[in-house]
Amino acid sequence: MVKAYLGVNPTTNKQVNLQKKGFSNKKEAQLFYNRKIVEIEKNGFSSQRADTFKEVYGLWLETYKLTVKKSSYNRLKLQFKSIYFLLLVIKK
Repeated sequence: MVKAYLGVNPTTNKQVNLQKKGFSNKKEAQLFYNRKIVEIEKNGFSSQRADTFKEVYGLWLETYKLTVKKSSYNRLKLQFKSIYFLLLVIKK
């Protein structure tokens, strides 16, 4: 298990903590931790969260499309086309 404080995200001014379980040994956990540190030093803190329901829905729809028939995909796409809360901002 890896638990670490990574600092403060300058964009959100919030603490960034790392917690991950499921490693088979200590060396694997240490390797994961080191890679995360290097990634943050190289790219900074990145937010992969979408801001609106429409963006989250778009990300989900792409994966959903791969798991169902075309008719099911088209039916669902039409249902969500007219939903009024697509511009709703998602807060954590």
